[in-house]
Amino acid sequence: MNKRCSIKFKVVAIALILDVVLGYLYFSATKLILTAGGEIFQSQISNCSYYAIEDCLNENIDFASICKIEKTNDGSISFIQTNTQIANYIVKKISLDCFDYMDAEIKKGFKIPFGVFTGVKSLAGFGPEVNIKLATALSVECKIERTFASVGINQTRQTLSAIIVTDITVFAPLYNKKYNGKIEMILFDNVIVGKVPSVFLNTKTLTSDKINYNTQN
Repeated sequence: MNKRCSIKFKVVAIALILDVVLGYLYFSATKLILTAGGEIFQSQISNCSYYAIEDCLNENIDFASICKIEKTNDGSISFIQTNTQIANYIVKKISLDCFDYMDAEIKKGFKIPFGVFTGVKSLAGFGPEVNIKLATALSVECKIERTFASVGINQTRQTLSAIIVTDITVFAPLYNKKYNGKIEMILFDNVIVGKVPSVFLNTKTLTSDKINYNTQN
């Protein structure tokens, strides 16, 4: 009887040890895979922003037309009107272009050495390359901000900037990791000659757009 109990105890002990070892290897390998994938995707965030802005330039979009400035007879600024139709089109286009670029990169997957699956960092660089596709949540937000800054007597610098924020979350069972990037790019920069009322001098968000999407690759 004692011998049988001893054998059962050994079997249970071995099974528990195997569970612990396999669990450790799973989480270690998963962490290495998600870290590698997330960093590869994050490195593409700047590329997608530049791609989207370049695509707008290729369409010959007149960024200066976003804001129309009207002056009084003495040269003071009386009114600054935002062309919401153009502004909305630009943020929508940038958001979609960034999203499509990142979505295509994510769907292509990424290559990692087979050694990563061991969960051992010292072996992660060895073995043939394997293409991995991950479940992700992708979010792209674009907004246009207008900023005024005094650069001299009755001279005010006006800038229109696109703020592009991209968030990527990569998933695995019982584990996930989030990566994000924020790019600010000047669309239009000019100097206004004339007195600008203080009511206009604060940074203002003209319009924004956000796209969210979850994908199971």
